[in-house]
Amino acid sequence: MVPIPLDVVTLWVRANTDIPSRGYTRLIFLSPSGTVIGSLESEVDLSEYERYRTRTHFQGLPVTEPGRYTFRVELQNEGESEWHQVALIPLRIIFMPPEAEQAESETE
Repeated sequence: MVPIPLDVVTLWVRANTDIPSRGYTRLIFLSPSGTVIGSLESEVDLSEYERYRTRTHFQGLPVTEPGRYTFRVELQNEGESEWHQVALIPLRIIFMPPEAEQAESETE
C-alpha cells in the first residue's frame, strides 16, 4: 500500500435535460498488467437534478508494480444489465530506489 491520498471525482449529467434518469456507476482500479485491483459501485440519481457529482477518497493505493494504472469509469443505466465504459483515468506510478530519491533531494 502506497500512502497517497487521492480523490477521484466524476460529474454525471443527463443526456437529455428534460428526461430524469437513474443508474449505477462503477469505478474499477486496474494494474498496468490489466489485473482488477478493486472496484466500487454507487447509485447515480438524476431524477431530481440535471447533474450529480461523486467523490471517491482513497487513503492509499495498493500498487505492486510500476507503470500506468487506470481507473475505469462505467455506467449502468436503470433497467439495463450491461455496463458501459464512459471514461479512463490514467495514473502513472514510478518506483524510485531510495538512493535516487536522496540524490534528487540533495540537488534541489
